[in-house]
Amino acid sequence: MNEQKLLELKSYNPAALIDEVTDLLDLKNDRALAAALNIGAPSICKIRSKVAAITPNILIRMHDLTGKSLDELRAMGGIPKTNFDPGTTKKDSAHVGGEHAISDIAASVAEEQAMNDDFQEVQA
Repeated sequence: MNEQKLLELKSYNPAALIDEVTDLLDLKNDRALAAALNIGAPSICKIRSKVAAITPNILIRMHDLTGKSLDELRAMGGIPKTNFDPGTTKKDSAHVGGEHAISDIAASVAEEQAMNDDFQEVQA
């Protein structure tokens, strides 16, 4: 599922996921969550307001910090299983751990870095 389709889903509720993870980690606000996830605060703001979707990389970081399963985190945010899930389909499972999985993660990291760079330029 591409980012635009995810953002258009009625069930997609990133604010609920962000709030739940913030509570689980006993953090004060989105800025503290962003720091814990090692991403810029503007990324959290864009995700919360549905300007940007939660990336697989961020979801995995949430899993690492909370100990919640990816399925539990997806349920909190109304995120359906997609091609970044190992074993979702035969086609997708062939790419897990391969070039496609690595390039997907690299693209997610590059996208997050671009959002952070844009924010830094705005603040300057």
